[in-house]
Amino acid sequence: MLQLSKHATGVQLLRWNKKLPSASTQDPLGLNLRLSNRLATQLLYCITSITPRARYYAFFPWAFEDYAQNEQGKRADRGRVGGVLARERAMVLGAALHHKGKACSGGSLGGSEEAIKLYERGARPAYNLDAFKHLKAREGQFGAAYKASLINLGLFAGESEGVNEEAAADSQELDEETQSIEVTQLSPRGKRLADAYRRSVGAARYVKDHWTLQASVPAGVLKEFGARAGLCEIARKGAADRDVIRDILFSCDRNETQSTHYRRRMSLLLLLHAIGETAKIGIVFDRHAFNDLTYFGRVIRDEERGTSALLDVPAPLRDSAARWRMFHFHGYLTVALQSFLVTIVGILRQHPSGIDRAKLLDEFGAAALGARFRKLFNVKLPGSFFDLTPAALLSVAGVNVAEVLADRSASLKAASIESRFGERNLSLLLDDGEAEQISGITLASMLLYTVLLRYQTAVGAAYDAWYQNLVQDRFADLSVPGVLGTLRSEFGDTWWHRPNREILNLLIWRFVVLQHQTMGYERGFGGAAPLFHLDGTTIIGTEADFTEPGAPNGRFSSAMQILRDLALVDGDYEEGFALTPEGRTWLRDLLAKEQAS
Repeated sequence: MLQLSKHATGVQLLRWNKKLPSASTQDPLGLNLRLSNRLATQLLYCITSITPRARYYAFFPWAFEDYAQNEQGKRADRGRVGGVLARERAMVLGAALHHKGKACSGGSLGGSEEAIKLYERGARPAYNLDAFKHLKAREGQFGAAYKASLINLGLFAGESEGVNEEAAADSQELDEETQSIEVTQLSPRGKRLADAYRRSVGAARYVKDHWTLQASVPAGVLKEFGARAGLCEIARKGAADRDVIRDILFSCDRNETQSTHYRRRMSLLLLLHAIGETAKIGIVFDRHAFNDLTYFGRVIRDEERGTSALLDVPAPLRDSAARWRMFHFHGYLTVALQSFLVTIVGILRQHPSGIDRAKLLDEFGAAALGARFRKLFNVKLPGSFFDLTPAALLSVAGVNVAEVLADRSASLKAASIESRFGERNLSLLLDDGEAEQISGITLASMLLYTVLLRYQTAVGAAYDAWYQNLVQDRFADLSVPGVLGTLRSEFGDTWWHRPNREILNLLIWRFVVLQHQTMGYERGFGGAAPLFHLDGTTIIGTEADFTEPGAPNGRFSSAMQILRDLALVDGDYEEGFALTPEGRTWLRDLLAKEQAS
């Protein structure tokens, strides 16, 4: 655990008494792998960045059950891992044969690249599944990606929920601890999925004639199996597992309304509602549109004109939208702090022997900062950036901090979704490369101050408590209320009127420099070098670089693909999405149940 103590000169010193989890160079401040991941887990539990296809949720239970019923304890028993892995290889290779050397529509069939390579070597009468190594992971795609989500869904008997279900740092696989969990027996829920998948593929010779027990399988048998068993084949009429997967992911088989399973249900319904409403007004729905809807309550209609549209959220979905807003508050915090980091790494390139903390901000020329700001916005800063206060800086955007803090929050309209100085535009500018420019520190400061002001005046106590309850270590888990608390502790409630130099000297040292050291302690960054290290108060750069401050939302794209797999949504990110007739009916019926309860 990191402990901070005040030095007489105001320098905060680092003292270690416990090893902390590390972050990757893609998450150098731990903002994504720690608190953001916990928020996302609360909102889309069991749907992760590495589980984007619905059919795996039924395929693996079937593979376990088919092995248990037809192979376990028999003479040719390959063991649970070997038996399930053989069935997975049959599905992967069968899909490649069925699609004539192409991947399943929607992608993400683990091992399809190796299957396609094998197909391209030329046709053969049969394939040896034991010799076909489609993935490096010992348990294939089950162990690499889906095991934790299936455990957390309650598909295995005797296994408790709460398994870490996101990919490890610098990896697209589950961590070693999760992959090492042994599961053997399905729960009733798991058996329900297995039975539904069996009904979908049971007529295929691979299943019916027990080719599942053989290592060498005829190409025609595999191809026929792939035509029924593949990921995109869930959309066909005879796919009995589609409705069962839908019921379970939408938590229709549970009664509780306070669990993470219920929150997943409401997040999926919120996505369906947002897709339907944006399609009505001709807006292409994507991650940014969802962010805007849940953060601002509006979506952009025309980027060039800066016009937006208000979208209503039905009462049953407002709690989910409010929780997603907390996720986006954290996302904007991430962009701001990581943009500060980008600027620091840029400065360190010019100082190979390092630079003292006290001289860091002097590297930013006030005149150059003002010139770049004026070029971007055609607005002149009212003074030297580091002499300005946070309140004075926000006044450039037309935000009167005193009025907002006095509960006259209407003045935050100046930082609306359409505003050049709103969180949306500032974040896009920084993520598109402005963080690497001299203006990066100015834009990141405006973004951070706006986020802190909006959070302080617009977030209700219940959602603030929910967010803060996910903080497990107040030093290592950076959060919006954590940053606010540090500023208040150091400067009091009048911190808005202290010079930027004082504010940023504290924020960058505590939440960027020391935080990066915290995340890199002992275990490093997934085997890569940290961006810098400290010698007292001297920051010494390494050869590692960091230029992308954006905040990802990997579960969003997985949820969108799953909704397409389940035939509730049609379309793509270029042409736009729309609800299918089945999707409209599903949304209407489930919302009616929510309103009646």
